[in-house]
Amino acid sequence: MGTSHAQSAIIYCRVSSKKQVSDGNGLASQEAACREYAEAKGYTVKAVICDDLTGKSDQRGGLKAMIAALQQSKDTTTIVIIDDLNRLARSVRTHLTIRDAIAAAGGKLESPKRVFADDPEDDILEVIEAAFAGEHRRKNAEQTRARMRARCLNGYWCLQLPHGYKYYKVKGQGALIERDEPVASVVQNALESFACGHLQTQADVARFLQSQPDFPKRSTGRVPDQMAKNILTNPLYAGYVEVPNWDVSLRPGHHPALIDFETFQTIQKRLEGPTKGIVRKDNSADFPLRGFVECGDCGKPLTSCWAKGKKQRHAYYHCFN
Repeated sequence: MGTSHAQSAIIYCRVSSKKQVSDGNGLASQEAACREYAEAKGYTVKAVICDDLTGKSDQRGGLKAMIAALQQSKDTTTIVIIDDLNRLARSVRTHLTIRDAIAAAGGKLESPKRVFADDPEDDILEVIEAAFAGEHRRKNAEQTRARMRARCLNGYWCLQLPHGYKYYKVKGQGALIERDEPVASVVQNALESFACGHLQTQADVARFLQSQPDFPKRSTGRVPDQMAKNILTNPLYAGYVEVPNWDVSLRPGHHPALIDFETFQTIQKRLEGPTKGIVRKDNSADFPLRGFVECGDCGKPLTSCWAKGKKQRHAYYHCFN
């Protein structure tokens, strides 16, 4: 007499962000509820797969791994256990896409909080629940955006930080920003140098930043001209907050400035006016300070060249006066 084969199952859990994972919000409780359900049903849990992305998207690493596991399963049907419907998706379209993918891969969806019946009435209820989940996500996003906009209106930056700043928490005040050294000093140097004309163009600023070991660069090791432009036009560096997309006009911020507002205005006038100076063809990483360092006697920018010795070349800066 043969032994019965226990039904295999995969538990799928999801939270909306990596911060929720680090804070311990959600994943452990979801897994516990799903394991309790599996034990009551006599299922054998083969895997627990988690995601930390928004439920609006169906392009999640954990979701793809779950579908791949279902496709590779030797069982006729593998149970996919979710704690709640909104753990699967936060929009009707995404929900239906994932449901079809699970079914096509040989999976059957179950949850301790609802029964998935294979009939038209339950299909309608399931779509309604998915629609409510999507509306809840939209409302949450609106409320979060409203809170962030209100904070910006009060002069507190709460969006992605530009190079040279970092967040720190203050009890009762939330997240504030401060200088992030040594990058802050590098950015300050670039801004002041462009304002006074030592750096003539956005390309010069990009090359200067690229020459600084402490300044973060792209994977290619380069600093694009667009990044330099973003730095030159960001009023946050002057101690001000502005978010045009949220109708938050320019206003003083509660954070340390890297440059004064007059310097920022000078930079904007230089960007709007005709370009002074031409990008030199012999500019390179070999001479990052060319035109940037002044002569201690006459005050004019130093030039540079290679000096050939007996065994090796040396780069040096000099003045013609």
